[in-house]
Amino acid sequence: MNARDLCAPLELCKRIPEGEFGDSHFVYVRETGTPDILLRCRWAAERRASFLPVAPALTLEEVLREMDPCDLSIWRECGKFDVPTAAAALEAWLEAKGGA
Repeated sequence: MNARDLCAPLELCKRIPEGEFGDSHFVYVRETGTPDILLRCRWAAERRASFLPVAPALTLEEVLREMDPCDLSIWRECGKFDVPTAAAALEAWLEAKGGA
């Protein structure tokens, strides 16, 4: 298992409103001069001047920590959260925030 297995996909993370999850452990970055987007530990990415942040890369734990318990229980009852993944949790969080 690697960091990509733990984090929500980039396209979903790009929908996170500015200023949310600023303390995520992982972050998607673009290295200056390249089109490639990489997944890096935030601590290491912040110390490398050539990395430009693209979006926080959230783990399941980070999203669940921010979710309202009522929203989480509604999603479980609807069957949309049967297999908890970072992507499913982030989709639920975004929907609860108004479909960002």
